Amino acid sequence: MDDARTEANVENAARELNIDAAVISLSAIAELAGKLDGVRRLTVGGKAVVTPAVRDLLRHRNIELVYRTDAEAQPKNVNETSASLRLIVGVAETNNMQLDLLLKLLARASVAIQGLAPAGLLQTIDDLAKQLSAPATIGLLLTSEPAAAVCLSNRLAGLRAMAAGDAGTLTALGATARAIGANLLIVDPAGRGPFAMKQLIDRFCQGAPRTCPPQWRGRLD
Repeated sequence: MDDARTEANVENAARELNIDAAVISLSAIAELAGKLDGVRRLTVGGKAVVTPAVRDLLRHRNIELVYRTDAEAQPKNVNETSASLRLIVGVAETNNMQLDLLLKLLARASVAIQGLAPAGLLQTIDDLAKQLSAPATIGLLLTSEPAAAVCLSNRLAGLRAMAAGDAGTLTALGATARAIGANLLIVDPAGRGPFAMKQLIDRFCQGAPRTCPPQWRGRLD
């Protein structure tokens, strides 16, 4: 009887894999957990960012993706305990495979990276609005629908969104962010490599968090 229970526990352990990381990429799975052979469920933190490449892999292998609740969540990225600025990352309506590398680059940044659970564009924007009400918090939305995302975001109180494409150069991006006190950067990954996107995001983080300029208060805040 004891041997049977032991075998069952080993089988259950082999079928479930837990990863505590802010960004769940293919390389993170390889480094932290090795192969996925025999795994039937991948459990990650409630605010982890799971890259599109990992989602495709899990679907192909029929592995269930499970997000832990806040009560079950374990400490994430070490940056979360040391950085004063939080960057909330949402991904919606895009299948750009290079997001895997971008999110890995962001996880190494000096700011604390916190990912949103996967959802459609409307839900992701609503989730960002809730998160960005906290102090020292800014947001990043990666989507192939930047125009719609900017319009939808700026209809919500507390969100001051700008699209990276509208700014042109890195210098212009910083100036635009200051002009409206932007707290949400929207980036269309199409046609942009991960390192180019990382430059945009780094520039947006400089000088953040920003307050709403006095002349726009009452409309933009």
